[in-house]
Amino acid sequence: MLSIVWTFHDCADEYEQVGGMNFGKDRGAFNMADGKFYGTQKSLNTCSDHEHEEVEMYCRTCKKSICTKCVKGDHLGHDWETLTKIAKEIRKQTSKKKLQVESVSKSIFVGIKEMLDILTSESENELTQNCSQMETRRKRIIEFVNKSFDEMKSDCENKHTSRMGKIQERTAQVESKRKRIHFLIENMEIGAKDYTDVDLIELHDEIQSLLYELQDLATLPYDVHDRMIYIPGSSDMSIIEQLLGTVEVDKSLPEIIFEKEFKMCDTRITCIHLLSDNEGWVHPMNTKINHLVDTSGIIEKSVDLGCPVNNFAVSEDDTMYFCDVLETQTVNRIDKHGISSLFSTAPLIPIHINLTRSEDLLITLVDEDKFDRKSTSRRLVRRTSMTGEAIMEYEYDNDGTTPLFCKPACAIELHNCNICVINATENDPVDTVYCFDCRGNVVFKYKAIDNSFNPVDICCNNDGNILISDSCNRRVHVIDLNGKFVRYLLSKESFSERIFASDIFGRKLWIGSYETGQIKVFRIGYV
Repeated sequence: MLSIVWTFHDCADEYEQVGGMNFGKDRGAFNMADGKFYGTQKSLNTCSDHEHEEVEMYCRTCKKSICTKCVKGDHLGHDWETLTKIAKEIRKQTSKKKLQVESVSKSIFVGIKEMLDILTSESENELTQNCSQMETRRKRIIEFVNKSFDEMKSDCENKHTSRMGKIQERTAQVESKRKRIHFLIENMEIGAKDYTDVDLIELHDEIQSLLYELQDLATLPYDVHDRMIYIPGSSDMSIIEQLLGTVEVDKSLPEIIFEKEFKMCDTRITCIHLLSDNEGWVHPMNTKINHLVDTSGIIEKSVDLGCPVNNFAVSEDDTMYFCDVLETQTVNRIDKHGISSLFSTAPLIPIHINLTRSEDLLITLVDEDKFDRKSTSRRLVRRTSMTGEAIMEYEYDNDGTTPLFCKPACAIELHNCNICVINATENDPVDTVYCFDCRGNVVFKYKAIDNSFNPVDICCNNDGNILISDSCNRRVHVIDLNGKFVRYLLSKESFSERIFASDIFGRKLWIGSYETGQIKVFRIGYV
């Protein structure tokens, strides 16, 4: 977020160039030859609402210059101050604010450029991949089908050209804002003493307006759901039009159907573990109880774990594993014989627990439940036996010395036996998902292409795809086992609340709310 605290009036870029000078609307002129601003000192304007009353105040609430009568009337209770005082403060802080504006705008420029570069590469890769697939298909078709191929290739290139046009347009918009901000800042520094109070305020208002406009540009220039996917046609040689196939946008695929919704509690859903496509275990925040519920929200069974937990894991024989985070730092299990303690992780605090296919435990551990770390901090994922014997630890980058985690919030074993871990941070708007092989080497790091990424849960579907729940953006990222982005599932329209927990069984995806205890059930055609 911007740290600039000025308040400005919304000013349009209304100026024209005459004889080498840029004339602003009622602002004097900036001589491009000598780089000086020639201000026009005006008498105070009269109030637009009260005839013959001079404007002496500025209402920050309405962003309007007002008179003393306005203060006691329509602007009573608003945030207002005298023009002289506001202008004095602005003049006094001109140099400091200039540096702040330049620093903030520079960071925004860098972020936008990185985003646009990634989008360009992604779209070009899609173009290359689709054209290659279509070419392979085309070679199997007799000569008269070439016309259809050329038309489809052209359509694919047109989609790419359209994207590039939007990216270039966004690049031009960003550059225009950057130049305008730079021009105004330099203008303000050179001619600040010659400005009238009103003009100076309006100039600064325009700078603030441009910064907000610049922030608005730090969004994706087109819908990234519209990924071009080549779909092979029919192998029936009698159906000529279907031989080559079609290129469609990814938005219509896969089919995602909202099925049911039910309210589990009045707080956060911290963990979901599906046993089938119609029932699963659910844990509400700040409780000691796990509930087995069906898709109608009917509680079929409840189990008291004896302590509040962050999450839990369930084996094929219905044994549950969980950690006492608050008091004993122990790993426990509950089965038909009751609750038993397996081992302690002290002095490390267990945050998240999961099971591997070989019935080992994956436990994320921290030395203190804070995001900030010291040189001696321990933040890791430990693979252990049921007795607590360490089998493998995941803590460092491939150099063996660089710590990776601020807080390893979640860990899961993938279909290929690699380990995926969410690293949660406090100040970085983009968290990271790390993937390790069986030797503890980092295979890939996934950060998404957005300016924000807030992963909170991971699960895998039957096809081996990795589904990452993105809480703040209210969607699910689908990546393959190599860390390559495949597509998004859901959207802000299909899930209006922040996501916290998720799990998939077959084609049924359950999503748990961060705030209200709601659970939504979706049926997914395919990924």
